[in-house]
Amino acid sequence: MAHTPIEREEPPRERTALPVRLALVDAGLSDPHACLDHLSHDLLEALDVYEHHIPLPAYGAARVIDSRVYTLSPADADTSRTWTSLCEQLHSDEHAGHARTPLLYAIACADEHGFIQARMALEHLSSACRAEDVPWGGGIAVGGGLLVSASVRSPRMGRMRRRRSEAIDMLIAAIRSSCGVSALPNQNSSDLIIAPCPVPRFLYAPTCKAYRHYRWE
Repeated sequence: MAHTPIEREEPPRERTALPVRLALVDAGLSDPHACLDHLSHDLLEALDVYEHHIPLPAYGAARVIDSRVYTLSPADADTSRTWTSLCEQLHSDEHAGHARTPLLYAIACADEHGFIQARMALEHLSSACRAEDVPWGGGIAVGGGLLVSASVRSPRMGRMRRRRSEAIDMLIAAIRSSCGVSALPNQNSSDLIIAPCPVPRFLYAPTCKAYRHYRWE
């Protein structure tokens, strides 16, 4: 009688445990607290949902153990010193016992309709990280900052939030894969994700005024 070998299941590989390091950058906001607080809450809340309900393949993906959020406003201080101070703080907050230092991810936002100021802030931050030997993971440049906190109660994938929610989900994919944004599919080696304003430029001011007047939250 032929011997039938017993098939053994391969034990799942242990995932890498890393903290999330997130920099919130005020690139020119009139209400940075409300805007950046919403963006960080959106990311961390969605990250928690993905961690608990959407598994990743066991090829070394990161298991989030805690989150550290750093908020900075380079527009209100000496810019070069602001970046250097953040990098110094990141070095002092490095977690012992990890195989490697976790990447720094960032979200930058400004009141302007476009994303130029936010993108420039992230480019300065990435340059500072390279100069100070801080592992850089990439970030999101958000446009139309006046509508971020105004639309906080609208559906996450509705018209007013869809583009930045999709950008946040892309950043979460990089975080959970423990890789830089540039390693994600369709990123063309760029470490920046653009989240444009949800309305055209000519409608930006009237829409902001309408949200303030009718308090559509």
